[in-house]
Amino acid sequence: MALSCRGVAEFDKSDFTTVLYTPEYADGFQILGTEQGDASLIVVEKPWQGDKCEPRMLLLDPGNRFTGVSHPHLQRVDGKVERVVCLSSSYIAMLDAIGQADAVVGVSGKEFIYNEKILAQGDKIGDIGYDGHFNLELLLSLKPDLVLLYGLSSPSGLEEQLKSFDIPYLYVGEYLESSPLGKAEWIVALAEIMGCRKQGEEFFAAVAQRYNSVRDSVESYITANNVERPDILLNTPYRDIWYLPAPKSYIVQLIEDAGGHAFTAGEQGDTTTPIGIEQAYSLAHKADIWLNVGGHTTFATLLAENPLFASVAVVQQRQVYNNNGRQRASSGSDFWESGVINPDIILTDLVKIIHPDLLDDKALYYHRKLQ
Repeated sequence: MALSCRGVAEFDKSDFTTVLYTPEYADGFQILGTEQGDASLIVVEKPWQGDKCEPRMLLLDPGNRFTGVSHPHLQRVDGKVERVVCLSSSYIAMLDAIGQADAVVGVSGKEFIYNEKILAQGDKIGDIGYDGHFNLELLLSLKPDLVLLYGLSSPSGLEEQLKSFDIPYLYVGEYLESSPLGKAEWIVALAEIMGCRKQGEEFFAAVAQRYNSVRDSVESYITANNVERPDILLNTPYRDIWYLPAPKSYIVQLIEDAGGHAFTAGEQGDTTTPIGIEQAYSLAHKADIWLNVGGHTTFATLLAENPLFASVAVVQQRQVYNNNGRQRASSGSDFWESGVINPDIILTDLVKIIHPDLLDDKALYYHRKLQ
C-alpha cells in the first residue's frame, strides 16, 4: 500500500501474498490473503462476457488495515456481512447451502425464485426489480452490506448507483463457467464473504466427489460394455430461432459426462448459436433423446407449438424430457437455482435418462419425462 501526494492510499494487490484458495475447476476467481492473515481479497477474473473487462476485486478488511484505499475496480467491506442483496437466484442457493439464507434481505425478481425459505418470508424480502428497472429507493432502505451482481456483456446498470451510495458489490461470474463443477465451486467465494470458507470448501468437495464418482462409473460402463453414446437434441425454438449450445458449454459437458452426445453449433466458448428450423428438424430425426423443451410438460403443448416434429422418432418413442421437474407456477426454476451447486444431482438425472439401466433405482429430481 503506497501513499499518493494527496495522502490517499493506493491499493496494492502485492500485499496479498498468501493464496487462500485456488479453484480446481473454476477459472473465474481466486482468494488471496495477507501474510498477517488480517484481510482477504476475492479476485473475479472475468466479471462478464467478452475480452474487454478487467478483474474486479472485493477486499474483506475486518481489521481496518486498508481504510481509505483506492482502486477503480476495488470494493471494500470492513465488517461482518449480514445483509445481502442477490441479483441472481443461484446466489441464494449458494448462501442457503452454507447456512446463510437468513442474510438475504433483497432479491431481483421474486417471482423467479424457487427457494422456500426466501418465499416464506414474504414482504420481509425486498424485490428490487430486474433488467435495468431497479427500485433504488427500496434497495437503499434494505441497508445491504453487500450486493451480489452479474454482468452480461458489460457492467451492470446498477454499478454506478451503488458506487454513488458507497454500497459494496461483487460480480459473481459463475454463469460464465463451462465446467459444471466450476459453477458450483463459486460457493467457496461466497463462503469466504460470509466468514465460513471452510464450510464452503467442505460442501463443494462433497459435490465434486459425488459428481466424479458418477462420471467415472458411466465411463467404465460405456467402455466395459462397448455402449454407444445416444445423440441428444437440446432446446426448442425461441421466437422462431433454435439455439444450440457451443461444443464446450456447461450443458454439453454434463451430457458428455452422463454418457451422451449432444448436438452443438458454433465455435468453442460459452455462447449459444442459432440454427434454422430445417436443420433442427434434421437433427431431431437423428436424435435418440430430446432434452430441455422450454416450458412444456406434455406432448400436447410441445406439438401444438412445434407440429412439424410430431413425426420424428424421438417424439414417437416418447423420449422427450424437460428440466422443469422442480418449477413453480410463477416460473421459479430450481434447475437454474440450486442446480448450479448440485451438478452431481443433475448428472445423476441425465444418466438415468440416457442410460436408464445404470441407475435404475434413481428417481428424477430436476427433470421430468413429458406425458
